Amino acid sequence: MTSAEESRYRKPLLIAMGLALIIAGTGVVVASRFNQTVRPNIIVIMTDDQTLESMRVMPRLNKLIGAEGTTFDSYYTTTPNCCPSRAGYYSGRYPHNNGVQDNIGPKGGAKAFIPAERQTLPVWLQDAGYYTAHVGKYLNGWGDPNDYPDGIKPRPGWTRWFGLIDPSTYDYFG
Repeated sequence: MTSAEESRYRKPLLIAMGLALIIAGTGVVVASRFNQTVRPNIIVIMTDDQTLESMRVMPRLNKLIGAEGTTFDSYYTTTPNCCPSRAGYYSGRYPHNNGVQDNIGPKGGAKAFIPAERQTLPVWLQDAGYYTAHVGKYLNGWGDPNDYPDGIKPRPGWTRWFGLIDPSTYDYFG
C-alpha cells in the first residue's frame, strides 16, 4: 500500500476505532509501570429494524446491557437503510465511498461491499491483535456462491464467523 493510500484510510480508521471505543464505553488505559498499553474489550451489538419502542418490552436487556454499558439518547445515521448503514459502520465511509448504496444489487448488499471489505473495522481490530467474531446477519445477499469466486467463507477481519446465509436470514423459527 502506498503512503497516499495509507493516509486516505487513516482518518476513517481513526474514526471507526474511536466509534468502537465510544460504543464500548471505555478508553485505552496505559499501564505506567511497564509502559504498555492495555487494550479494552470491545463488544458491539448491532440490531436491525429495531425501534426505540421495542426496548420498552425488554427490561432485562436494558438492565443487563444498557445499565452496565453505554446507551445513547440521540441517534444519527448517514443512510437509514440496512446495508448502507452497516457498510458505513464497518468501513467508516459514506455509501458513495464504500460502494454500498442500497440493500440489494447492483449498488447494494454484500456483493457491492466486496471491494471495500479489506479496509474495515474488523480487519483493523484483527491487525491490532484482537480476536474478532461475527454472529448473525452480515449484509443482505451474503452467501450467494455466484458472488464469491473464492467460495463462501468468512469475510476479511473475522477470526470466527457465524454469518447467516441469504435467503434464510429472516427465517427466525424452525
